[in-house]
Amino acid sequence: MAGLLGTWIYPRLTLPFRMEGGKGFTFVLLVAIAAGLFADAIGLHMILGAYLAGLFFEEKVAHPNLVKVVADRSYGIAYSFLGPIFFISLGFSITFDISGSGIAFLAILTTVVIVGQITSAGAMALRMGLPGREAITVGVGMCGRAELAFILASLALAQGAIDASVFSVLIFTAFLLNLFTPLALKGCAVMLQGQAARVERATVGVLLPDKFGDEPFVERYGERVALALPRIEQGVVIYGHGPEVETLLDELEGRGTPFVVLEEDEATVRGLEDRGHPVLHLSGRVNDLDLTPLTVARALVLNGSDDENALLALSAREAGFTGPIVALTEEPGRRGPMMLAGANVTFAPSHMLAAVLSSRASVRIGPRVTGIQPLQTLLEVAELRVHESSGLCGSSLAEAELRTRTGANIVGQWRDGALQESPAPDETILAGTILIAAGSPESIQKLGELARPITQEGPIVVLGFGRVGRKLAEILRAAGEEVCVVAPVDHRSVDVVGDVGDQHVLDQLPLDSARVAVLVLDSDSATALAAAMLRNRAPDLPIIAGLRSAENVARIQRAGVDFAVSLSQVSGQLLLHHVLGEIASLQPRIKLVRIDAGPLVGKNPVAERIRERTGCTVVAVEREGRVAMDFTGPFELEDGDTLYICGTAAAVARFQDEFPA
Repeated sequence: MAGLLGTWIYPRLTLPFRMEGGKGFTFVLLVAIAAGLFADAIGLHMILGAYLAGLFFEEKVAHPNLVKVVADRSYGIAYSFLGPIFFISLGFSITFDISGSGIAFLAILTTVVIVGQITSAGAMALRMGLPGREAITVGVGMCGRAELAFILASLALAQGAIDASVFSVLIFTAFLLNLFTPLALKGCAVMLQGQAARVERATVGVLLPDKFGDEPFVERYGERVALALPRIEQGVVIYGHGPEVETLLDELEGRGTPFVVLEEDEATVRGLEDRGHPVLHLSGRVNDLDLTPLTVARALVLNGSDDENALLALSAREAGFTGPIVALTEEPGRRGPMMLAGANVTFAPSHMLAAVLSSRASVRIGPRVTGIQPLQTLLEVAELRVHESSGLCGSSLAEAELRTRTGANIVGQWRDGALQESPAPDETILAGTILIAAGSPESIQKLGELARPITQEGPIVVLGFGRVGRKLAEILRAAGEEVCVVAPVDHRSVDVVGDVGDQHVLDQLPLDSARVAVLVLDSDSATALAAAMLRNRAPDLPIIAGLRSAENVARIQRAGVDFAVSLSQVSGQLLLHHVLGEIASLQPRIKLVRIDAGPLVGKNPVAERIRERTGCTVVAVEREGRVAMDFTGPFELEDGDTLYICGTAAAVARFQDEFPA
């Protein structure tokens, strides 16, 4: 019956085992009790049914976190409460009135059990390929498994199969086996000393303390041995895992730069290990960490709580670490104290994300095109969102012939949350794509009739009022923008109080007249739902979203968001700048640059394929006070002409390298 249930029914009960917390534990407990009652009903002891149920319970069926919860709680209940009661009850049945023959039987039985356990278990270990000494150690370790022996002996006594003297002999035998096992294992340890093979990178991985111990170190010869970092030459040590360092980890792994993560949460440690990241489990004892190996590291990144960050920064400096320490703080006001503690750089990721979002939402904070604007009313640069009903959807830029039909140049586009310079002619125009166009006011107007110009008037709707939302609203209002904040909290800075997932709340927002909506909710899942509801309610409204995880950016954009950036991406770019020295570009923009014709004199801008070679677009040529935007036909650049080119900073740099003055 047990084999049938365990093979065909138990593994299919996956739904209850997906619950990681209390409900899952309750279900497992009920299954064990039910199995015990079934065993009792057929004349066996309850423990046999519960024992068999426990054999079937494993990670192949249940969630790993549920297995851990059950193991931890069962251990505490069994050994701290039920166990002592059981052993006390056994004591009342033991008698010391044992004859000489009983003592002889005790000695013989103990010897036979020890020899039998070592022989049987050791033989199986040998068959599995273990060396002889290790096989003996396995057999010795099996001698101490006497819990079930106690139960079977008490069951036999209760059923009248044995008397009190035989019962006492069995209990004393189990006691001697439990006494023999640790002593024999110590001898096995001496026997195995020097036999273990050295394993390469044995220090990389997870170090887990005893589940009921509160310190991540071992006691040896009465002295406390501190947990030490692995020695990673020119590597990066990261304290505290989270979305803030996800991009950094991916970049370090992709570049082959060594690193190690110091983490306190055991579930997070297991997740990092599953992904192949080197991680050290601290179990909350930062001050017990031996930081001596840190002196050869390249940088230290602190992503824990502010107080732990400060303590670790101080300890690192005391240990002799002279490299850069980058601290991610919860409040920008703590930057000064963190620098005094030893950090070289301190920033608040949530506030940096708010700054990036505000620059995308407001042209007052982040103009779409930077650089000179000398042509005044002769040249415009505008953003246009391609509506799903537009005839441009589904066609390529070449097929749309926008330059011929409108006179405007497409100098870039926002797609999948990233700025693409000079999109290729065969690039398909998708609904929701934001085109960046340069041309005369008339050409921009014609292009707007095909797509949808993004207005620069109207309120900015901010959905969410957490750490990012508060700072975002503060930045926008300081820039003089009209802001409408909606959040479930009643605050003087909140204009509409309610859940953004409620359609009734959305109906209260000025979405029809809004310039843009910015989603800064507490979770990415809530952001996805709100984005879908917003897009359904306002099909033409540009939507910007701030997320926690970079892996959700594409998903959120599929829900209707035009531009999305994550806390991980923003923080990761800053960390790469301070750790690896790379230039951080948190908000890429198109630049408009004026240059002399120089080496292009006598040549045609179109024939020189400047766009394909550099990524820059020549949008205008100024000659003797007149401006030309059409370079087709026999047009050639003359000495004294001035070119106006559009492109990202990288594209402009390529142009200057390709055509040096």
